Amino acid sequence: MEPGFPAEFKDLSVPTRIATNEVKSISGSLYGKPPFQYGPLPGCEIRLYIDGSRVATAYTAGDGSFSFLIDGSKLQPGIHTIKIEFPGSWTYGWPFDRAVYQQDVQVYTPPQPPTYPTPTPTPTPAPTPSYPPLLPTAEQVTNTALIIAGLAVVGLGGYYAYKKGWFEKAGRKVEELGRKAVTRGMI
Repeated sequence: MEPGFPAEFKDLSVPTRIATNEVKSISGSLYGKPPFQYGPLPGCEIRLYIDGSRVATAYTAGDGSFSFLIDGSKLQPGIHTIKIEFPGSWTYGWPFDRAVYQQDVQVYTPPQPPTYPTPTPTPTPAPTPSYPPLLPTAEQVTNTALIIAGLAVVGLGGYYAYKKGWFEKAGRKVEELGRKAVTRGMI
């Protein structure tokens, strides 16, 4: 091809690192300067090379933009050379020269997240049952004695016992007996 007008890449976005589990994008625009104005070059072929091998071809859009995807899983870890090339062409009836951009990219294997053993759930112990005390409390003895004394008095004639104050006297006597039983360790 005869010498033409200069062409250049603008707004290039090329990654410097790619993990083996990632897909990254390369994008940019192709511009040229014909005799009258500087502007985008639509419909032009753009080639992508990795380590000297052509791996993809794209064509510029109406605004001169293009893009490629690089799959890190298709590359071995290490340093690789990426080259983007416009081979030159006739556009708008004018010849444009070749444009090349080249950059190294590091492909790496990302560290694996740590794995932790799944914890075995600890069984929750069953609640400890609570039993009432085997020996009655002083209050329980006093209440029981009052009930028994009251029943005995009622059997003899409730009204008469009530009038004489026997219920009250019997209650005091039962309370006294209950206290003595507690203090002597009988309960």
